[in-house]
Amino acid sequence: MSCHFNIPLKILAVLFISALLGYIFPVKVFLFLVGSFIFISFFVVLFYNNLTAGLIFTLALTLLFDFSGRVIISNLPDITPGRLGFFLLVSLFATKLVLKEQRLKYVDRVEWLMVLFYSFCLVSMWQAGTFLKFFGEFVSQFLLPFAYFFIAKNTFDSQNKVTHFFNFAFVVGVYASIVGILEHFGFDNILINPIAESYRASYSGDLRYITGILGLPAATGTLVSFCLIMSLYKSGESFSHWITSSVLKRLAIIPMVIAIFFSYQRSVYAGVLGALFVLLLFSRTLRRIAVVGLLLICTLVIVNWSNVTSYDRSVGGVADPSNIYFRIAMAKTSLAIFADHPIMGTGFGTYQDYADKYLTKVEGGISYRGIEESGQHNTFLGILSELGGIGILLFGLIFYFILKMAWVKYKMCPPGSSFRQVIAIFFGIGAIYFINANCFETRYFELINDFFFVLAGIIAAYTPANREKWF
Repeated sequence: MSCHFNIPLKILAVLFISALLGYIFPVKVFLFLVGSFIFISFFVVLFYNNLTAGLIFTLALTLLFDFSGRVIISNLPDITPGRLGFFLLVSLFATKLVLKEQRLKYVDRVEWLMVLFYSFCLVSMWQAGTFLKFFGEFVSQFLLPFAYFFIAKNTFDSQNKVTHFFNFAFVVGVYASIVGILEHFGFDNILINPIAESYRASYSGDLRYITGILGLPAATGTLVSFCLIMSLYKSGESFSHWITSSVLKRLAIIPMVIAIFFSYQRSVYAGVLGALFVLLLFSRTLRRIAVVGLLLICTLVIVNWSNVTSYDRSVGGVADPSNIYFRIAMAKTSLAIFADHPIMGTGFGTYQDYADKYLTKVEGGISYRGIEESGQHNTFLGILSELGGIGILLFGLIFYFILKMAWVKYKMCPPGSSFRQVIAIFFGIGAIYFINANCFETRYFELINDFFFVLAGIIAAYTPANREKWF
């Protein structure tokens, strides 16, 4: 195994042991131990002068400790190990700026749009009276992911650091997949950070969906899909070398494929399919792997045709249209809300307060489980209804300029170069993100957003002036 895995593996190994301590010690003692470990570890990171390791460390904290139904100390703000780690990362970053050990890169339109979006969300919460109730959600949904973009842009400056992050994604994918597979086969007691019983009850029955470390099949499937595509980094540079010397590492991808299958989520399947098509179009070095993946998917569809065309979800069938009708009804509800509140929306975090008033039934008289309880299930329509035209415009422009920036840098890189492969993988991740964001609210799952915006920040960090460090 490459030495590039040292940082991700060491960080995850120590945090994994810390998570196990949660089963041994009372909550307050556990949180004290975690807090002490965070401070000690960041002193180590400071000693080694490694902001990249600090960023990976903070994401690892979010992975292992910030989960659905996370522990919150009563009568105190919503402080989690992940947020504490982020605060320390920002403090370290700011300290290096003050000491002139770190220089800020140019601030472009993406960052200014993020600041405008921040400001608009704060105004929206203030006007709707939801500031105290939903400020924590605002932090997880937008503040942290956008901040990770800025930090990554100013931290990653070489191919070696990029490789560290991609290897971290590989380790995360294997961990999340193994946890999910164990859950699927009934070993729930092995789960680290056990998912709330309410989530498990929603997906119980003959078919065991993988709710996984994020507490939702689609969310865990999306995260594993990210990691699967990122695990292909450099895999196609020498196909024969990939088969021989890296076979053990590539065999570890198999659990990710199994976990994605056991999610039984159509959006997750479509996301992986879309990502492989993107790699086929944009990556010369990964083209053969994408072709093999697409042929494998087609073969599995043919072999499993009876389940693919089945309406019975208990046997893995994906033809059941009830969820589609449900999402159509929610889309109509969101558009009706937007029609009455077109400029600024109803206010950040208020969708569920208005949904029951605007609920629209579709033909067939489907019995819904309650839109006011289950949420929007569409990231973009959720923003449209809560933040109106201004909010969705700012949010859309952020993504537009990120993709435009990535496309410009893609054309800058020589064909077949490793960083061009990074950008192609980012386009694949983007396909997964946008497909799934239209099927559930990805904004509520911080780790999904963090991975996307860190990778976007890595691409923003590349400049022709330092290209010799990237190839």
